[in-house]
Amino acid sequence: LSSALTSVAVTDLFVNLRTNKKTSFTINIDAPHLASDGITYTIPYTVAAASTGNGTAGSTINSGTVDQALVTFAGDVGTGLRILSHGFTIDIDDDSYNNAVEGTYTATIVFDIVVGS
Repeated sequence: LSSALTSVAVTDLFVNLRTNKKTSFTINIDAPHLASDGITYTIPYTVAAASTGNGTAGSTINSGTVDQALVTFAGDVGTGLRILSHGFTIDIDDDSYNNAVEGTYTATIVFDIVVGS
């Protein structure tokens, strides 16, 4: 993200793909809690795929988990390149955010493509 997160949900995020893959595939994420060097306190958040888009939304993902399905794109037996897009949000836990010890909290969310899901 280009700007710091606040306790307000970030809603204008997208998974965008160009593919000629004919089988279905899933975008999984690893979502560690927000953490700060030298501080044991962490801030949880959720990641949720939009209800509409080119894929099928998985369940809401709680931070602190790995290999969780964010969105699944169906296969397409047609030929050629497909452009796929699906929105998602990140929502910081308000109470944890408000109670956090002062510091710079970061997390790296990893997106994996899992084929044949």
